[in-house]
Amino acid sequence: MNFQQIGKICMLCFSLFVIDTSLFAYSLHFPIQQSIPQSGSTGRINEPKLVGQNVRFKHLSLEDGLSQSSINTIAQDDQGFMWFGTESGLNKYDGYGFKVYFESSTDTSALSNNIVNVIFEHENGIFWIGTDKGLNRFDLNSETFKRFFHDPQNPNSLSNDRIFSIAAAKDGSIWVGTEDGLNKYDAQNNKFVRYKNDTNDPKSLTHNTITAILEDQQDQIWIATLGGGLNRLSKNQKGFTQFRNDPTDSESLSNDHVLALLEDREGILWVGTEKGGLNQFDPKTKKFRSYQHDPEDHQSIGDNHINVIHEDRLGVLWVGTHSSGVNVFDRDKNIFKRYEANVDDPYSMSSNRVISLSEDQTGTIWVGTWIGGANVYNRSTQKFDHYEHEPKNPNSISHNDIRPIFEDEDYLWVGTDGGGLNRIDRKRNEIKVYRHNSSNINSLSNDYVYDIVKDDNGILWIGTDGGGLNAYDPDADRFVCYKHNPQNPNTLSNDHVRLIKIDRSGKLWIGTNGGGLDVYDPITGHFTNYKHHPNDPNSLGNNRIYVMYIDESETVWLGTYGGGLSRFDQQTQKFTNYGHTPGDKTSLSNDFVLAVYEDAHGTIWVGTSVGLCKMNKEKGTFITYTKQEGLSDEVIYDIITDNYGKVWISSNGGLTRFDPNQMDFKNYDAKDGLQSNEFNTGTAYKSKSGELFFGGINGFNAFFPEHMWDDPHVPKIVITDFTIFNKSVPIGKMEDGRTLLKQSITKTKEIQLSYTDKVFAFEYAALHYASPEKNQYAYMIEGLEDDWNYVGSRRFVSYTSLPPGKYVFKVKGSNNDGLWNEEGTSIRLTILPAWWSTIWARILFVLSIAGIATMLYRLRMRKLSKQKKELEQLVAQRTKELKIKNERIVQQAEELHAYNANLNQLNENLEQTVSDRTKELTEKNRKLEEYAFMNAHNLRLPITNIQGLIQLFDIDRSYEETKEMLKLVKGQSDQIDKVLIDIQSKLDDDHSQSLEI
Repeated sequence: MNFQQIGKICMLCFSLFVIDTSLFAYSLHFPIQQSIPQSGSTGRINEPKLVGQNVRFKHLSLEDGLSQSSINTIAQDDQGFMWFGTESGLNKYDGYGFKVYFESSTDTSALSNNIVNVIFEHENGIFWIGTDKGLNRFDLNSETFKRFFHDPQNPNSLSNDRIFSIAAAKDGSIWVGTEDGLNKYDAQNNKFVRYKNDTNDPKSLTHNTITAILEDQQDQIWIATLGGGLNRLSKNQKGFTQFRNDPTDSESLSNDHVLALLEDREGILWVGTEKGGLNQFDPKTKKFRSYQHDPEDHQSIGDNHINVIHEDRLGVLWVGTHSSGVNVFDRDKNIFKRYEANVDDPYSMSSNRVISLSEDQTGTIWVGTWIGGANVYNRSTQKFDHYEHEPKNPNSISHNDIRPIFEDEDYLWVGTDGGGLNRIDRKRNEIKVYRHNSSNINSLSNDYVYDIVKDDNGILWIGTDGGGLNAYDPDADRFVCYKHNPQNPNTLSNDHVRLIKIDRSGKLWIGTNGGGLDVYDPITGHFTNYKHHPNDPNSLGNNRIYVMYIDESETVWLGTYGGGLSRFDQQTQKFTNYGHTPGDKTSLSNDFVLAVYEDAHGTIWVGTSVGLCKMNKEKGTFITYTKQEGLSDEVIYDIITDNYGKVWISSNGGLTRFDPNQMDFKNYDAKDGLQSNEFNTGTAYKSKSGELFFGGINGFNAFFPEHMWDDPHVPKIVITDFTIFNKSVPIGKMEDGRTLLKQSITKTKEIQLSYTDKVFAFEYAALHYASPEKNQYAYMIEGLEDDWNYVGSRRFVSYTSLPPGKYVFKVKGSNNDGLWNEEGTSIRLTILPAWWSTIWARILFVLSIAGIATMLYRLRMRKLSKQKKELEQLVAQRTKELKIKNERIVQQAEELHAYNANLNQLNENLEQTVSDRTKELTEKNRKLEEYAFMNAHNLRLPITNIQGLIQLFDIDRSYEETKEMLKLVKGQSDQIDKVLIDIQSKLDDDHSQSLEI
């Protein structure tokens, strides 16, 4: 079928004309950057690319801990720490935070001045630091400074206190450039030799302000001056050779204000000037070649004011300019690529004024700026080519919200969500953009392009979101649009076309957002529609189709928005639906299906909004992988496999590479060069060459999986801090009568603690700066633990109340790609016990106790001996006394025996007497009773008489009568008294007799 037939079927009412081709853009300025990826481009596996497209800088600022934002100088020490000299202090950086060293007016071992202009790393852990007020020799071990100042009274002192440059010669001498003269430091004699301009000596320095010093491969000293050009001091040091600007000589130095010097690996000298651009000096020809800014040439150097030059380990020349950022020089093509500040790009340079450049041990480039902090570029984090819309570059893609990506024999086609269709010629580095033009009926019907496929006739079929289906004929360069016609059931069911697939018969399968599934037959020109019917379980699961895939058996798989996964059998014309069943872990993880893909083994992979699902087609069951298994995010947008069987998954958490055989997940994020952590559905594509593409919200990424390499640099592991009770232990200072750290904790190998140091902690770091937040750690303490504690990115550990003893604290770490330094670092710990629990104290205690026991034993024995003698004497005396007493007792016993015999006799006599007396008393008793009876009668009569007389007193009587009666009473009373006296007498006699008995 030809294109005219398609046009008649669809749009008979439309006039056809050719779209304007004036949208072609011009070529990229810098081929190294490749805004357009090269199809089938190759590179050496496991090797980073040279500086190229999309160099992304990470920034360090005051918010990260820098003491000030102007980075005058950058260096790295032998342990791997980065050092920054600023306008306010010296900064030490470990990838996570800064330690700042400031000047002190009271501490002579502190930095001499806060304005640090230059840091030079010398041997044996020594830094030479030049400031605005003095030179400092910094000992990294003790972290102390030795100061050197200009002394007007001492000709062997520094010529000036404002230091601009420092270099070391092979003979061990230190060269110092100041604001007023050049100095050579003799360490053995501790003195400086000065070199200054002498107008009377043509071989003296041309100028006294020294901005840069360099010793070349021929052991010659090159000195840059601010106004006097370039000076060279030969080995014999008998005079300076001068190189000045000669306006009449184009091969002379371009400007006498020289700011930067570099000798590259080939021995070429590069000279940066203040107003004359960059100069290249050939030592053989003694001629200069200058590179200067050309406003008409974007590939020229960006600024003639050159502050600093650096050659990296790959031979790439980096040039720091005053107003055009950092420029990278392609020496083969003699062109420069500028990397400048861009407010619209968070990964661009932070400032265009570059004043320092350095490269660390892993190849990371550090760029210091004026009031812009530090910029960090690491090639290992640029794992992916990133292509995005650049507002100032008409040859970039038209929009950053990427949808479909498709490659045919000639072009890479990229659809966008609002920016139309991009046709990219990767060979010519040209982009043509197709957009909707309301005045052109043959233009793209809609700028929201959601899918692209190509049929066997060379026609591109394009699905748009709201503009229906487009057919593009590249030969005629025009679009024909197919849209929904409510009056015609054979037309497109919905104008929101998300997906297009072509089966082996040439039919187009079209997934719509709300109209279900359409099948277009190019022969009949008719659309057949399949929709969801609530009462038909064999109908489409949902009318909103988000993904479609036709497998090797021509089975059509459809992922729907809320209706799960639908499988369409073309022979039975029926759908089988797979959905999520709560509580059934073998069901689909979620009914919102965003991705479907079949790998080379016939396995169907399904991406939902709740994880990755691996389908068992025979059982209709699923195995779900989530964050718990290693995914970075569970909203799966796209799935594709590479040529090596690895499954690549895009999500809201970046890209994930999954190895189904090893069950290994590796996650990549924006820090690795991804366009963003958020991708879009329907953007994954694999080219015939095996190159993978993924689109997202900020452009798209392209990469060859076989060229993906992990950073090979094993990080150095250091202990960065040691605290006791949350207080950092100072170096070389006595506290509580002891000095715990005699040198920096990073250099310390052993610490001795007291039992009173109950709580102490270590902080550590892996000095690898690509993505420090991805570095991993593990620690253990021998003597307490048997296994490593893997703690992820946590960088500290504290211990509480460790028993006294000897321990070894060990820590190891990895870089951002999981490469471990298994050796790590360690520090020996000795925790001293309390003095009373030491072995010597215990021995002393034992000896003391033994001595005391011995003394007590001897005293006791002496006492016992004395007591024994005293006891023996006492026993003898007592024995003697007892013997006497015994004799007395025997005698008394004999006397008692005789006495007892007398007593027995007396008892017998007494018993006889008692018996006789008893009889006698019995008789007396009888007589007494008789006597008592008689006296009772005798007493009764007078008493009766008295009673009678008393009664007579009741009758009135005369005195005489009364008197007579009283006589009678008295007489009776006397009679009673006589009786009583007799009784008493009788009783007294009886009583006396009883006493006698």
